[in-house]
Amino acid sequence: MKKPFGQSIQRVDRDAQFALNELKRQPDYPAIRLRALEKSESLFKSVGSQLPKPALPSQERLDCAIKSMDIWAGAYTGLIANLADQENYLKVLAGLRLHAWKLYSGMTGIEPLPYNQAWVAIRDRSAHWQKESLRRLVPPQAPLPDQTVSEPHGLPFTEPAHSAGQPAEGSKKAPPSSAASAQQGKSLDDFDSEAARTSAVADYIERWTCSEAALARTAIVDSADLSKWKKGSLPSGSDKKARIENALRNNEPATPAGNRPKNS
Repeated sequence: MKKPFGQSIQRVDRDAQFALNELKRQPDYPAIRLRALEKSESLFKSVGSQLPKPALPSQERLDCAIKSMDIWAGAYTGLIANLADQENYLKVLAGLRLHAWKLYSGMTGIEPLPYNQAWVAIRDRSAHWQKESLRRLVPPQAPLPDQTVSEPHGLPFTEPAHSAGQPAEGSKKAPPSSAASAQQGKSLDDFDSEAARTSAVADYIERWTCSEAALARTAIVDSADLSKWKKGSLPSGSDKKARIENALRNNEPATPAGNRPKNS
């Protein structure tokens, strides 16, 4: 008898495949898929030999899984032309989200529990792409942010999983473009609501193509403290609160795993 989680994966995969079949009717699909495949191949060629074995959950696997989802989720936004397309996109995104989890969990087959920090990070990134899918339908009265993902981030649910694990977070990424730099110099008012704080973290992750854990390392706090900050539960005079906000306000570079700065 199949376990409920296995049945859920099968259902999500089936719905995602049906939805993608609908999106494939867009004339740009071949070009969009080709670009995504090339980015995915580049990713795994560059990191495949560095992936730890056996394939057990790790921060490196999580970073790679989120990058994997970014490639395909970002590519498929180019197939959204109307609300029906956007609804199909959300089903495809659900498939990508579960496959990101499988890429992270590796050979263990563990289930994504609601408060598992890795699953929270994957869900948060998925929420970013849900918003991006809606932006595709907003009238172009003002320029929309570039949807292009600058680095390869993974495999689509329709592709077989690579046997190699994930890349460790590399050296610090190059500073963001001038458009991203314009986000710097945030005022205190930019963090006055949970929505604003969550948006600031999402913007940082997008600019540096990193995880929340990388931001937490930059701010010299635990990931749990970052979650508390987003919810507004850190004390107003907390040093942790100040370090998180300074890291975001100054757009400090994301810190790779293993390179956490010392709290002097």
